[in-house]
Amino acid sequence: MAGEGPTHEIEFLPGLEEFVRDELCGAMGGGVAVVGCPRPGRMQIRVQGACPPLEGLRSAVAVHVVARFDVSRPKALLGHEHFARL
Repeated sequence: MAGEGPTHEIEFLPGLEEFVRDELCGAMGGGVAVVGCPRPGRMQIRVQGACPPLEGLRSAVAVHVVARFDVSRPKALLGHEHFARL
């Protein structure tokens, strides 16, 4: 299952990956898919359907929504199209 919602990146203390996975499965059942682990202490997930409040995860330090922008330089984010999305 690839999931269809936005990508979330969960930040946690290195070594707690198993606990984070267990907590995710308990909180969301089969509606979550791990799509990557960019570096130690980070896990990227996609949630299928309505996303429960991820800030309630006890084993996570922080949860971020990953947004990608097709821009040539950071200043381009200030343009109306991208700024409204931010």
